[in-house]
This record gives sequence, C-alpha cells and structure tokens, in this order.
Amino acid sequence: MRTSRSSAALAQGPSTINPQPSHTLHEIPPPKPLILLPDSTPELIRDIIECAIENGLGQVEEVKQRKEALRRSNNESGPDTSDSSRLSLMGIRSAFKKTKDLIVSKPDSSTNGKSKHRGLSYFSRRNEDSQCIGCLENVKRPIRSPCNHFYCDMCFNKLILAAVQNPIQWPPKCCRNTIPERSIEKYASTDAICRWRRKKEEMDTPGDQRVYCAVKDEKTGELCNEWVGVSTNDIAAEGTCPKGHKMCMCCRGPAHGIAGRCPGKYKVDPGEEEQVLRQLAAEEVWQRCPGCKAYIEHTGGCVTMQCRCGRRFCFSCLGKAGRCSCTSSTIKQKKVEAQKERRMRLKAEREIAERERIQAELAQRRRERELAQKSAQETGREEIIELLQDKLALIKEIQRVALERQQELELEVLRLGGTLDRREDLRERG
Repeated sequence: MRTSRSSAALAQGPSTINPQPSHTLHEIPPPKPLILLPDSTPELIRDIIECAIENGLGQVEEVKQRKEALRRSNNESGPDTSDSSRLSLMGIRSAFKKTKDLIVSKPDSSTNGKSKHRGLSYFSRRNEDSQCIGCLENVKRPIRSPCNHFYCDMCFNKLILAAVQNPIQWPPKCCRNTIPERSIEKYASTDAICRWRRKKEEMDTPGDQRVYCAVKDEKTGELCNEWVGVSTNDIAAEGTCPKGHKMCMCCRGPAHGIAGRCPGKYKVDPGEEEQVLRQLAAEEVWQRCPGCKAYIEHTGGCVTMQCRCGRRFCFSCLGKAGRCSCTSSTIKQKKVEAQKERRMRLKAEREIAERERIQAELAQRRRERELAQKSAQETGREEIIELLQDKLALIKEIQRVALERQQELELEVLRLGGTLDRREDLRERG
C-alpha cells in the first residue's frame, strides 16, 4: 500500500510537490508564546546565544558555499531547500555545542577521575584597555575571563597564589568556576606556575597518602607542615620539604639519620590544632571522605555525598552510595547525640573551670594569710630588735655615766690623799 502511494507521487512529477521556501536564521520567526514572555534572560546568557548564532550563521554560509560550488562543478542547478534547512539546523546545533564547551570544561581523561571540577574553558587577552577587577587600575591588554572579568598580570598571579596558600580557595576560581589549567599555564608567571603545579600535585594525592613535614621549628616550636610527597612502604625512602627538612616517607616522621631505615615505631604527634579540629569535627558531625580524607559537612538533603575528588559515598556509614539503608533521620540522630555530648562536655569543662577557680582562690587566700603572718612576724622581730637596741643604748649610757663617776671619785680620792699627806708633813715639821 505504501509502495503504490509513493509510486503515484513520483508519477505526478515535480510539478505536484510544493517546495518549501528557503529561510535564514534571522528570517525564521520565533514561536508566539516565546514573544509574549517577558525578556528576563541574563546578559551572560544573551551573549552566549548571540555568539552561538553568529558561529552557526558563519558555519551555515560556509557549508552552503561549499555545496553550491560542488553542485556547480557537477552541473547542478542549485542547492535543495531541504538540504538548506538541514544545514541550518546542523549549524545551530553545532554552534550551541561549541558554546557549551566554551562555558563548561570536560574532565580530563588522564586524571582517572581524580579531578573532575567544572570550570572555565579558556581565558583570553583583550586588545582594548579595561579596568582590572583586583586593583581597579586601567591596564592594557588585560586577561579576560568568560564571565567578563578583567585581570592585570599581577592580580591574576595573586589570584593563583591565594588559592595555593589557602586550601579553602583551592582550586583557583573566578565566579565559582575553576580556572582551567591551560589558562594558568599560559598567563601566570613562572613562579606562580611552579607553586601551582606543586599544590596541584599535593591536592591530587589522596589525603591519607600525603606526607607533611613533622619537624618543629627551633624558635617557635611549631611544626613545619610543608608537603613532602606521597607515602610509601619502603623503609629506606626519604623526602625533603621545601625548607630542607628530611622526612621518612614510610612512618611520616623525621628521617632516621645514619641508620637510614625506618624502625616503624615513630608516631607523629597530631598537635594541638589537629586535636581541636578533630574535636570540632566530632561535635559538628563532620565526616572524612573515604577517598581523599577531606572533611565534609552535611547541611541537608539525602545521605549521598559527592566529594570534590569525585568519590560518592553515604555520609552516615561512609559506604558506597546506594548500597545501604541509611536515611537522613540517621544523620539527624547523630547530630542530636553529638549536641548532647557537646553540652555534657561544656558542662564538665565549666565544672572543672569552677573547681580550678575555687582552688586558685583558696590558694591565693592561703598565700595572703601566710604573707600576713610572715609580715607580722617580721614586724614583731623588728620591734624586739628596736627594743633591744634601745636597752643596749641605755646600758651603754649607764656604763658611761658610771665610768665618769668612778673617775671623778678616784680623782677626789687622790686629791684628798694629797691634802692629808701635806698636813702630816707640816705637822711633823712643826
């Protein structure tokens, strides 16, 4: 039945077929419902659509010219209208596909799923002078991002180095979109590229395999904490941090000196900051990613979590996503228990602090009482000494007066004795 109809249609000849008029992209009218809707499209989306349409028009015209040249060479009259419509649609589809690739970058297959950040696909130079978003200075040929932000070379390097120095800002972003590696390699300085590569190597390494310098500074007593490399089971493997400290890559402690072989007995002290972080993670019910060991917080929704390293797991049991019976109520119960434990801990800390305050107050009072007694004893001793000194002075004065009186008496005796002797002599002579 279908064959007879198609044969009849062919028998009627080309005069019975109504040819469709050829349209360009600007001549095709939009749907009426779309015209009635208010234009609330963001400016960035409009720019993307205009760019896509321009790219599509250019490709369609190029393909049409090639087709026409090919048909002219084959003595054909011209392009078929159906082919023209098909080419127009193909041009629009390919243009939008290219525009999507410009906005969202695909993950590199060479990373094996370690880094799957969605981000900007390119940065470019602008020939016109523009204001830098960082320093607000007008610069020549600034670096332009797809989100229409402009950076001078110095601010672009600062953006990269800020992400290198602060793990919270990693990887480098502009408008929450990751800056692609090829843009960093192209526009950043040599020093920024070297530091970015080292940080990227560190962050691409799973957290449980990273080795950080555990040597303490002699002046401050703080750990160096510079990234050294990837841990290994080789008992003779050593690594050197950027500050020159040697580390054992097996036990993650300082190198073992002349022996050179790890005894496997060294344990790194987590330090006060790490202990505080672990306590905070336990109270806030943070979990560590089974893949990269990064801390993750659950703020709402289902139990399935996806880390920035690409690992999907259950936030409650840390098992593979979709293979457990955990629900969001399980997490809520854990948070309630954690808050209860936190209140108990704070209460115990307050009791300990109050006990220590009372003990300190009693000790202070005891010291004050002892000082008062000691002061009183010192005062009494000083009074006794003063009294004895006064008595000694009085005795000395009495002795002086008695000595003077004795001398006077002796002189009086001598004087009287001399007088008596003279009287006797006179009596004997008379």
